[in-house]
Amino acid sequence: MSGAREMTPARLVRRLGFWLAAIALALWSLAPVYWIVVSSISTRIELYSVPYKHWIPRAPTLQNYVDVFTTGPKYRAGGFLPSATLLYSGVRNSLLVALASHAVMRLWSAFDFIPKVLAFEKAEPGAISEAAARAWTARSRLRLPLDLLTCGA
Repeated sequence: MSGAREMTPARLVRRLGFWLAAIALALWSLAPVYWIVVSSISTRIELYSVPYKHWIPRAPTLQNYVDVFTTGPKYRAGGFLPSATLLYSGVRNSLLVALASHAVMRLWSAFDFIPKVLAFEKAEPGAISEAAARAWTARSRLRLPLDLLTCGA
């Protein structure tokens, strides 16, 4: 055999389960985006019909976009500017949190983590006790929340 693993029934079921879960998660994640797009190009009659029957609008229109940008206060209090300001504030805050957590990670790496990693790698195998290795592993886990904060922001 050329390194390929045999497809057993258990492995097939695991793989099938994984891909079905991945597809379900993708649909779950993309359904709101699809609904936003469909709602934005639907007419009011199609949008407010009960029960909602049209997953694909019969007469898609871009008139809603024209109305929002020309007569925004009709649809939202204050028009387009408050929404844009709120969006700007959210994006700015996310970028500032990401920048700050990235700076903390870089400083920690430069002055603490990297020198200790190099010392750990240069040490003789018997020179490091199991307790020291466990302490290093536990201390390294402190980076995880900062990594998640950097990626999540």
